[in-house]
Amino acid sequence: MPAGDRRPKITVVGAGNVGASVAQYAVERELGDVVLVDVIEGIPQGKALDLAQAGPVHGYDAVLTGSNGYDETSNSDIVVITAGLARKPGMTRDDLLFKNAEIVGGVVEEVRVPAPAGGRHGGHPRFGPVPHLHRPGAPGLRGERDGLRAGRSR
Repeated sequence: MPAGDRRPKITVVGAGNVGASVAQYAVERELGDVVLVDVIEGIPQGKALDLAQAGPVHGYDAVLTGSNGYDETSNSDIVVITAGLARKPGMTRDDLLFKNAEIVGGVVEEVRVPAPAGGRHGGHPRFGPVPHLHRPGAPGLRGERDGLRAGRSR
């Protein structure tokens, strides 16, 4: 990489199976450096270490960081939110929706990202667009679910 150039910084909030897969895809495609964030102590750090150690074998040199806080998300170019609860026995879909909306709302309050210039704010795959993520002047608010629908319609 030429001196002075910086790779995009990608934050993935939620280091479960989906979040770890997003991080792996990002580094293998050399999309940028990745910060994995999760509330469970040790999980994002361990997954970031696993991915970093796989780099020489798979041919990438991305910087991977695991964290249980949001300080490391400072100046992220892209934030992917995969955090959320799975539906539990006795839980209605509405219960799940409201609980995960609360989680995503808390993430949005904590993550340190400048307002996008032509970028996108996303959503949760189970929700589609999340209206409370919208910031004035932020075009293209969409959720992962919209992309999944478009991909399936081909």
